[in-house]
Amino acid sequence: WVFKDENDEIVALSPVCKHLGCSVNWAGDENYPDQFYCPCHDGRYYKDGVNVPDTPPNAALDVYEYEVKEGTLHLGNAVERGGAQ
Repeated sequence: WVFKDENDEIVALSPVCKHLGCSVNWAGDENYPDQFYCPCHDGRYYKDGVNVPDTPPNAALDVYEYEVKEGTLHLGNAVERGGAQ
């Protein structure tokens, strides 16, 4: 998932849930329209990719290294952000 945040900075998040590796989607549950949602086990993440407390994921979504060259976004490797946030 790639977007610009409120500071116009690029955010590039891995779509792989840190619980069991399923794919997360944006606003995938109508009860949580402003969160990433993993339908496998009701995992949730805030828009910045940090895991919602007391939901299955035990860590934030990985972030991609990136570079902008001549107006094109190039994604690198996904990097872990550590343990539970």
